[in-house]
Amino acid sequence: MSANTKKIVRIGLLTAISIVLLYALRPLHVSIFAATPFLKYDAAFVTVFFACLAFGALDGVLLTLLICVLQIFLFPSSSGLYGPLMDFLAGASFALAAGLAFHAIKKDWAALLIGIISSVVVMGFANLLITPAFMGVPTSAVIKLMGFILAFNLIKAGINSVIAFVAFRLLKRILTI
Repeated sequence: MSANTKKIVRIGLLTAISIVLLYALRPLHVSIFAATPFLKYDAAFVTVFFACLAFGALDGVLLTLLICVLQIFLFPSSSGLYGPLMDFLAGASFALAAGLAFHAIKKDWAALLIGIISSVVVMGFANLLITPAFMGVPTSAVIKLMGFILAFNLIKAGINSVIAFVAFRLLKRILTI
């Protein structure tokens, strides 16, 4: 099997797993903070975090894009494109940072930590710039919720990273990574 075919199969399989996680774990999509009921945890990006460690940053970003595009059609939201756009920014910033860090330093835990920090920082700025435009709220309202927004992104990326870390450690011998 050619390298391109293997890559397509890997990304397709991880995309399918992400969609199954979104659908099967839908009842667990819970709001972490009462002040921000619109921010809900989901495990879809566990596969992205795994992919950026196992296959590289660009595969992680590509997987993020595919998941977000499919979310638009399979799980429509009252917020329209806002949710998938923010999910893409969170997942892609994580995948890019963690994937590049892992390639450079070969420490999975450190790469995940770098990815978490990157995602939280990017989402802080993204919420300041994008949320007022999409949601029609003043920037001051977003600033008032920024502590919750940053904490949510830290918790979500942290939980998904722990799951991906365990999966990566368990599967890396099988995958000969």
